[in-house]
Amino acid sequence: MRRLAGAAFTAAAVAGLAWAIRTGNGAVPGFVLGLAGTASVQAAVWMAVRALGTTRHPLAAGAAAAAFLLKLPVLVAFWILSRPFGSEGPNAFVAGLLLVYSGTLAWALVKR
Repeated sequence: MRRLAGAAFTAAAVAGLAWAIRTGNGAVPGFVLGLAGTASVQAAVWMAVRALGTTRHPLAAGAAAAAFLLKLPVLVAFWILSRPFGSEGPNAFVAGLLLVYSGTLAWALVKR
């Protein structure tokens, strides 16, 4: 099951990148911003929640809440950064965002 999920995620990443390259010049930076921005936000939230589970430090709860609450503004900032690349930039950003969230969902389903 893990190999199937990994293969599906890899195929989706390659297909998304091929789509971005075929669509136009603005799609590739938008796709990369979507992948990088969403992956970094996901990693920050994951690290904060993991710290919350392993320590009883009072700042851990604040860090987890801040990471969760800052997630949307950071993603909006990355989306705004993709706008100068033309109409393809924001669309490709959303495609990269969906790819990361789909990969996270597939990883969670395989882990359970």
